[in-house]
Amino acid sequence: MIFSVLCGGGGGGGPSPGGGGGAEIGRAPEQGGFYHFMWIVVDGPEVHYAVVKPGAILPIGVIDNPEQAKVVRLESELDPDEAGRLAKGLAGIWASPQGPVLGAAEVARNAKGNLRELALKVMGELGATQWVVYLPSLVHDADAGVAKAAFGALMASGRPEALAAARALLGSSDEQAAGQAAAALALRDPQFPRCVREAIPDLRRAAEVAATAVRGVAKEGGVEKLMEACDRVFQVFPEPQLYDTTLWMRWREARTLQGAGRQEQALEIVDEVLRLAPSPDFSEDLVPDSLLLKAQGLAALGRKEEALAVCKRLQEDFGEYSSATEARELMEELEGQAKP
Repeated sequence: MIFSVLCGGGGGGGPSPGGGGGAEIGRAPEQGGFYHFMWIVVDGPEVHYAVVKPGAILPIGVIDNPEQAKVVRLESELDPDEAGRLAKGLAGIWASPQGPVLGAAEVARNAKGNLRELALKVMGELGATQWVVYLPSLVHDADAGVAKAAFGALMASGRPEALAAARALLGSSDEQAAGQAAAALALRDPQFPRCVREAIPDLRRAAEVAATAVRGVAKEGGVEKLMEACDRVFQVFPEPQLYDTTLWMRWREARTLQGAGRQEQALEIVDEVLRLAPSPDFSEDLVPDSLLLKAQGLAALGRKEEALAVCKRLQEDFGEYSSATEARELMEELEGQAKP
């Protein structure tokens, strides 16, 4: 028996596994092509599944791959007509006199189901090729799916043509598009954030766009990439009147470093934030939040007395803030460690 997934069944929002479809095994084992049983446990309103393969009981995750779930629908999986339709559509994309990017867009506009998904995927893949130059013309396409695929492919591409197109979007009246372009440039463009400052006349708005753009850098590029990006933003936007934006960026950088276990580096940045933060605190909670971050870092390094001193200052000077409550809890934890 071949094992298949029926999407959208059960009313619970997740895929409902179907047992044997009675067909011959025509796929590789990693795609579900193996003999099996289904083990289903109903526990009140919850239903739990497991795939029992001869010699093993596998978690439901083996059939919980979203990409796989799209292509294993029974009505099209082994349908020769569907395969022919996809092949014809793919041939049309590559034979388009306008080139494959515009060809894929045209196919996607006029197709449904698997063929539309295939055409949009082709557009995405072409972002890494010389055909990327055709993607900017589709960013505002009337077909929302085509526009989204073109923009996503453009932002994911590191090719010079894509970077130039992303820089051009920085000055767009569409703030969401400008922000997404800046985020892509923060990861891939050595001219970031200088390009942001040059493209956006409003200095404060430019600083906000640049500071927001670096938020996703750690996730996609790692902590080192984040530190590099934050340093560049702070160098390009050094004006004290922008500290309400740039110092919060540094605070988030320190929190990320602390989460990565890099306590010493986090403390250096927190101390810089505390040194530069205006008095009175423009944001009301930047200083107390920074003090809490410092106390947590000192505690993590085993510098108990210093951490307690910072917690005490927090409670004395900023007792009305939530940071002071967290500091009190940290103090109790630290003082409790000394008790036998």
